[in-house]
Amino acid sequence: MYHDDSDACIRELCRQILEEQDPSKVQELLHSLQSTVRSYQDDTRMRMRYIANYYRDRIRGHSSIGNAHNSNSGAGRAVRIRALLEFLGLGRWPRPEGEVEG
Repeated sequence: MYHDDSDACIRELCRQILEEQDPSKVQELLHSLQSTVRSYQDDTRMRMRYIANYYRDRIRGHSSIGNAHNSNSGAGRAVRIRALLEFLGLGRWPRPEGEVEG
């Protein structure tokens, strides 16, 4: 998996930087580390963009979430946020008193 490869590469570069005595070689390793981290961040952004696009309908309140409350109301937004957190696997959140599960 790419994530594991990047982590191993970053660890190895950090180890080499710590052990290297030649300042010019340290600079080269630092540039390589910066490039690797930048590439890893770009890849993560691209993956998150793909996930957001793929699940756009669910995140926007697709299905019963949008029908439970008016999505323009504060309560509707709270329901959608809790539903998003549950969808992302971040646990169930307590509902305010009087709110019916949708």
